[in-house]
Amino acid sequence: MSGAMESLRALRDLRGLRHLSLDVQEAGQLLQLRSLRRRRAELAWAQACQALEAAREAVAARHHTIAATRSQRQRLLDDLGAALAPRLPRWAAQVGAQQVRLDEQLEREEYALIDDERQLERAQDTVQIRQQELARLQQREDLAQGLVQQQKRQNLARDEQRRELALEELRRP
Repeated sequence: MSGAMESLRALRDLRGLRHLSLDVQEAGQLLQLRSLRRRRAELAWAQACQALEAAREAVAARHHTIAATRSQRQRLLDDLGAALAPRLPRWAAQVGAQQVRLDEQLEREEYALIDDERQLERAQDTVQIRQQELARLQQREDLAQGLVQQQKRQNLARDEQRRELALEELRRP
């Protein structure tokens, strides 16, 4: 539905531009303005894409950190059942503290992952919005380009008519 609305807006813009009576210079200025806006939108889209990539990397790094913490925790639990079992009474407090530290670290990392995933979703939304804005501005620039070309054709046709009239006047006795 959004694409249909954009098409209707572009059609309205085209209709509005067709009824404008601009000379080539004014149409050229309009084209420059539209081009600048499109380039600015391209820059915003590129920045949004970079932010999206950074957010994806942050989520991947967070997944890696969580996996490493879970692995450390699992090794500790495995060691409790094997290598540390004979010395458990002596080191129980330190092992328990280490287990609590790993559990808390894992919990913090999981909460941070949720935040990173939310940031990723926002970045994806921003890229989509910037992409739509860029497409809309590209259409507007294309319309302005069409207006410039139309004005040039009209000027050429008018100049050709003037030359033909001047030649006819010269041929008359």
